[in-house]
Amino acid sequence: MLSHLLKKLFGKAKPDFAVKLDQAAANEQIRQILRKHGDDGSTLRTVEHFAYPSKSGEGAEASAVEALLKQFGFATKPAVQDGGLIAEHESAVAAGEFDLFTTRVAAAIGELGWDYDGWGCPVVTRKENS
Repeated sequence: MLSHLLKKLFGKAKPDFAVKLDQAAANEQIRQILRKHGDDGSTLRTVEHFAYPSKSGEGAEASAVEALLKQFGFATKPAVQDGGLIAEHESAVAAGEFDLFTTRVAAAIGELGWDYDGWGCPVVTRKENS
């Protein structure tokens, strides 16, 4: 019912502002875990992002998604399962620019019929930085 109303109001079941809020909230959950280990997210580190073909099977070929990810500055490699891709780059993960970046990446992947499945990174503490 709600998705029908959103689609009527915004032309799609999940308007852009909802995607931004969802992605920022998902990012914050990961940052909370990092903070519990003494990582404030401000240090550069290798971040892996995960993308998988939509379950509907109507998405673009992996090569098209790989080309898109490279435009965002990622190095890519195949995921171990489900025909997905892992996209790596060096970044801090603190809120702000990182949230905007992941929202743009998720939206772009979605436009190709793939699902953005989040990101992961190592914990980096100040002691390791010194």
